[in-house]
Order: sequence, then C-alpha cells, then structure tokens
Amino acid sequence: MSDQPPPYPEYPEYPQGGGQPPPQGNYPPPPGGYPPQQPGYPPQGGSQPWGQYQPPGYSQPAYGPAYPGGPSPYAGWWHRVGGAVIDGLISGVVFGVFVIIGMMIAFRDAWVDSYTDDVHNVDPLGFVIIGIGFLVFVAIDIWNRGLRVGTKGQSLGKQLVGIRVVRAQDGNLLGAGSGFLRWLITFLFGLISCVSIIDVLWPLWDDKNQTLHDKVVGAVALRA
Repeated sequence: MSDQPPPYPEYPEYPQGGGQPPPQGNYPPPPGGYPPQQPGYPPQGGSQPWGQYQPPGYSQPAYGPAYPGGPSPYAGWWHRVGGAVIDGLISGVVFGVFVIIGMMIAFRDAWVDSYTDDVHNVDPLGFVIIGIGFLVFVAIDIWNRGLRVGTKGQSLGKQLVGIRVVRAQDGNLLGAGSGFLRWLITFLFGLISCVSIIDVLWPLWDDKNQTLHDKVVGAVALRA
C-alpha cells in the first residue's frame, strides 16, 4: 500500500494531483453540490439574516412582542377603563330612555294624599316599560360585551379605544360561547362590590394586564 495521501478532489482552477491543497476562500462547490437544506436553518448564502429567519411552519404569536425588549402588546389599564365606560354608556343610555318613558307613564295621572302621603292612581304600565327596558339593556350588553367580543374581539367601546380581546394561548378569537361566559362572569362579579373593584384593578399589577374575568376564560386584551 502507498503511504501517499489521496489526491485532492478535482477543481477546475487547479490541476488534479498538483500536490497543493486549494487555497482557502471562494472556490467552486464540491462535486454533487451542497447537501439539502435542513429545516430550521437560514438559507445558504446569507440571503436572510438570522434575526429575521423563521423556520417552515413557524409564526410569531399574535399577542407576543415583535422582538425581545419591544413594547408591550397588552392594552393599558386606562384604555381598558375607557372602553368599559363607553360600553356602559351605550347600554345605559338605552335603559335610561325606557326609565324616563316608564316614569312619565306611571305617574302622569298620579296624585299624593296630603294626609297620608300615599301616592294614588299610578299606572302600572310604566313599570312594565321599565322592566322591558332592563331586559333590552341586558340583551344589548350581552351582544356588545359578550358575543361581539367573542366573535370580533372588540365591543363598540373597545373598538373606539383601540383594543381587542383574544385567547392568551394562541391569539385567536374567543368564540361566542367563551365571549358570553366572560360577560356572565363580569356581571356576577358586579353583584359583589368588593370583588368587582378587585377585578377592575387587577390589571394594574398583572404581568399581562388581565382582569380576573380574563383569567377565568384564558383571555388577554391587546392593543389593536
């Protein structure tokens, strides 16, 4: 057997068996070309910077920051409060109209006994109208802050202040069912004043600016 090392592969610029290795630097690819590109690595030749390359099938979460140290994508507390106030005014104004009409009808012919201070001749139709107004108020609130948030990500108030509600896990919409559940939890919390206050203030110290009712359904509010 020969002790001589095998000759270097043939390159067009250098004679075969020249006894010297090809110089380091840019020279033609080896016979057969480069090996197939492996998933998860940037294309050969540096056509795409490492910091911008995304392997096949990868997508940046809709709710995550675009780069480390970037601005928070979560909606601020004042924006959330502003959206809630607008939503409350929308349904509250409608209910107020029913209340005014109902009171006018109920007491249009009423009179007060000066001796007993009893009110007489009150029309019960007025209170029926107020009751209907309350049902309309609830229906509008469910549609706006429940179903609309679940299917569009935004109530009317949230749309005006520029925030939207999505799933914390994948950034997708909640859906009508989870949107209604989120509204129902908010309504039940509102029946207990101390719980309602904690629920409203919770985003001030939460790392994702979530309320308690957000955490129950796994939702986050983002800047739209």
